[in-house]
Amino acid sequence: MWVHVGSFAVASFSMLQILISLPLSMFIYSVVFQIGYFGAMQILVVFIILGIGADDVFVYSDAWLQSAEDVEREFGEARGSYLERRVAYAYARALEAIFNTSFTTAVAFFATATSKIMPISTFGIFAAICVLMNYGLVMIATPAVWVLCTKRDPPTNDDEDVLPESRTVGSSLEAGAEPEEKKRCCKAPACCGRLVDARRGLFGGYLKVVGKRPVALALVLATAAVGATLAYFASRLVPPSEPEEWFPPQHMYTRVQVLETNKFGASLANTFPDASLYWGLDHLRRPNFDRYEPHKHRGRVSFSAPIDLYTDDAQNQILFACDALRKARGGKLARPGSVVCFMEDFQVWHAESFDGASTYGLDKATFDDRLSIFRTTTVPQNDVNPIASWERIIGFSEGELRFVRVASRLNARHDDSLDKKKKLLKAFKNLIKDVNDEPGTKDLGDDLIDYSLTFSWYATQVALVDGLTFGLALAFPVAFVVLCFATSNLVLAFYAMVTIGLIVASVLGTVYLIGWNLGIKESVAGVVVIGFSVDYTIHLGHMFDVARSQGLTTRQEKFAYSIKKMGETVLAGAITTAGSTVFLLACQLTFFTAMGTLIILTVAYSLGYSLLFFMPLLRVAGPEGRVGDICHFLRGLKCACCRRA
Repeated sequence: MWVHVGSFAVASFSMLQILISLPLSMFIYSVVFQIGYFGAMQILVVFIILGIGADDVFVYSDAWLQSAEDVEREFGEARGSYLERRVAYAYARALEAIFNTSFTTAVAFFATATSKIMPISTFGIFAAICVLMNYGLVMIATPAVWVLCTKRDPPTNDDEDVLPESRTVGSSLEAGAEPEEKKRCCKAPACCGRLVDARRGLFGGYLKVVGKRPVALALVLATAAVGATLAYFASRLVPPSEPEEWFPPQHMYTRVQVLETNKFGASLANTFPDASLYWGLDHLRRPNFDRYEPHKHRGRVSFSAPIDLYTDDAQNQILFACDALRKARGGKLARPGSVVCFMEDFQVWHAESFDGASTYGLDKATFDDRLSIFRTTTVPQNDVNPIASWERIIGFSEGELRFVRVASRLNARHDDSLDKKKKLLKAFKNLIKDVNDEPGTKDLGDDLIDYSLTFSWYATQVALVDGLTFGLALAFPVAFVVLCFATSNLVLAFYAMVTIGLIVASVLGTVYLIGWNLGIKESVAGVVVIGFSVDYTIHLGHMFDVARSQGLTTRQEKFAYSIKKMGETVLAGAITTAGSTVFLLACQLTFFTAMGTLIILTVAYSLGYSLLFFMPLLRVAGPEGRVGDICHFLRGLKCACCRRA
């Protein structure tokens, strides 16, 4: 930041202002919105806002320094009056540019706030608040800092009451001099000056090479081909088959988990998802449940009533459910041999223990008493689905039979596709309907409840896909509307949207090539990418449109003007955003390293497509004259309506 703005004072205060925006945003997040959750994803916002905040500062600082060239000091004008006009110029230019980028980025974050997954939702809310808070602080504090920094400098000949025409700021800048602020106001060291010169030389070479139409056309075709290829890979992304891994493969925690899974027989059975049927449970009472603090007030299980399992119909329904589980989908719903049917084992035990007596025809007290003895003196015998005891299968509370359960293992794996899990869930629901249609439902408490962790995770997987889809559906139209307002040109807005689409597809395509799935971090990144990528295209596109007001008419002239005015700002913003997140790569938690990688990928693709696709496209086929001009179109439409009237 010091290198780009050329002022240590401005850079230092800007960093302080960005950091101050975090506790202020936290106040709104926790006090105004009453959200008590603050997890790992919220910590990530600190790194994101450093890059976004620096970009906002760069835009205003560039506008302020540009005002020294565009706002000429009038003959005899006092220094205070001149600074006031410069502030008005810089404020008007930066207010819209920063708002456009901040608004689209905030909307992208708010789009993730619609997710049904609470950590993603709260991350979006907190990040959006931070973006808007930082925008407000930049527009309030940064202009004052630049004015104070400029006033602190010793007066020059330009600050005399009578300003010689040969000493005007405009004429000095036309001769190639730097603005006085960069010369005098806590200027950067000489090494930083060399970096600035190198950056200007880089864009000078860029203009010479990409300014040639054949080169620009070749870049457009090449980058479009790369984007299309990565879009194909992005289409092959699927949600993760199991919950996120929080530690790297070589971490001791991960190695213990792998050892348990691969070396012990009980854990081998756990590789197949559990699926159970429960009788006797009513619902979960959660009167004080807080979505943002799910570990508190989780609720208490409510039983429907003491169940009457002693009746013939109730016993037959349990046996029917066991048989239906084994036969469902041609024997492919439950893993062969995995159904743990307590009723079958109880009837065998009862016959052996009571001289061949049947469990049918017993009164409730006798039946429940013998079932309790069976529960405590025997254990399930099932090698395919090992269960330690009957305590979680046959539930007694205060001496009364409250619930019973039939356990099984689904004939599936955790990493099966969403489509297969959807079919399994449908088959399971059909089985429950068939069981409920059997006599004995009222004796067993009316409610037959199914549970499987894989079905719960299936709902999470669907929520991840739906969140990404809805986020893209919301963020893309908003970005297009903002681009239309920012550029006042439909063609520019369309080109920018194509660029953003290529950036999103490229990031997600690279995610697939890395070997990742469409998990929490990827679904968040897919939407947030839009906010980041809009920043660069909107700045460059806006300058391309502004060039017309400077008397530039041809594509070549407007292309060069846009790069000269905003190229360095875009590059500096990309460097600070990527630089602030590179420290995430050193974290132990894989979530932070993955998000750091995704943000760096987003910045790299955004910068690359902006300079190697969007700008070359404008050089080749950018709008000239009134082509795509929204204001011109609306005036023509108004005139046409008036003529018809």
